[in-house]
Amino acid sequence: MTDHTLLPWAVSEHCGMPSRGWIKSVCKGFPEKMVAQILGQETTAEREANTAYIVRACNAFPDLVKVAEVAQRIIDLWPSARIDHQPMIEEFVELRDALARVKSPGEPS
Repeated sequence: MTDHTLLPWAVSEHCGMPSRGWIKSVCKGFPEKMVAQILGQETTAEREANTAYIVRACNAFPDLVKVAEVAQRIIDLWPSARIDHQPMIEEFVELRDALARVKSPGEPS
C-alpha cells in the first residue's frame, strides 16, 4: 500500500479566502502540495466545514492511534478478574476492533 501524503494538512486559502474545499500538505521542509478537493456539498459553508473537519481528523489521527494503543496495552495487562463490569468489557472490545480497522484500511466496518 502507498503511504499517504505527509501530515500536517491544512485548508488551502487563495487571497485570504477558503479555496473551495482544497486540502494541502504543509510539512516543514517540503513544498506545499495539494492533497484533495472536497466536492458535492449543497453550500459553500458546508463544503468549508467538511474540509476543515477532514483536515482536523487527519491531523489528529496519528496521536489518537497512539493513545488507543497505549490504552489497549494497559487493558491487556489487567487480569481478567479485575474487569468484571460488562459495559467496560464491551468498550474494551470496541477499542480493540477500532484499532484493528485502523491497521487494515479498506475493510468494511
